[in-house]
Amino acid sequence: MLVAAWEKLSDDYPAALAWLGGVHGHAVAPLGVKAWGQCGNSIALYDHYQLGTDAILDAAKRWD
Repeated sequence: MLVAAWEKLSDDYPAALAWLGGVHGHAVAPLGVKAWGQCGNSIALYDHYQLGTDAILDAAKRWD
């Protein structure tokens, strides 16, 4: 049995590509911007929208 993890990071709405994993029943943890209008440097925005390294690692741990 082949088991593989696939990670896709995209700068768009979380549901935009979330369906890709769901097509074959794979676990999906979509992260992304769900509201518009914030401004700031990229680090602050990634933290605000939970898109930084810690959020990505936490999402990946959900399916360990």
